[in-house]
Amino acid sequence: MFLKEALNISNNQKYELVWKWPDIAHKDTKEGLIKIVGILKKLNIKLNIMTSLLGMNSYLKDNYSVNIYGSYALNVFNSISASNLKDFDLLTFSPELSINDLKTLMDNYEVKNPVPEVLVKGNIETLITRKPFIDKKHYSYINSICNNNPKFNFIKDKSINDINFYLDDLKNNFYPIKSVEGGNLILNSRETSLEDQIPPRLVSFGINNFSIDARWKSKDYLLNLKL
Repeated sequence: MFLKEALNISNNQKYELVWKWPDIAHKDTKEGLIKIVGILKKLNIKLNIMTSLLGMNSYLKDNYSVNIYGSYALNVFNSISASNLKDFDLLTFSPELSINDLKTLMDNYEVKNPVPEVLVKGNIETLITRKPFIDKKHYSYINSICNNNPKFNFIKDKSINDINFYLDDLKNNFYPIKSVEGGNLILNSRETSLEDQIPPRLVSFGINNFSIDARWKSKDYLLNLKL
């Protein structure tokens, strides 16, 4: 449903639509994804794919003639790693790299193939699990508490997918939990924020591709970004 909606929105637009695949996918999930790619090919719809599933990248390029972009989950942190992933058309470097680390990487990345990209804004994924944190039994318990407390009326009758859940640690950092197909993601408690480094430094390193992870963000979030 979401893929169809994205295709409709992007129809006749000047930007490129890229389908982000899950970074951990079991056999049945992979087979389902490949089946959809095959259907799109028969419909003469080319949809480029972002993935970190090594092996799938070369298979998709050889059989479906799509561009393959490597997500930051590949944790590319030096020029040797980047140069050895030539089956990708673009690589998003590890978000754990500092500005100085990125400069060192680019100074040694002579070929620049695959094309380098840096995530400049967003909550990165820190953990993915196939087992749901909040299942129907938990949700029923939460709902029973909320129904007996007027303070939680805003949750009443809401779907489990419409409620924001978090993990917190001893330092009061809150990690958003998001439901995805086949499991749950735990996002970092703090956003990566490198947008102020694009013109002065990142471009001077030779990086001209930048990404924003705005999943689960509002329209206002995007409109207020200053890039």
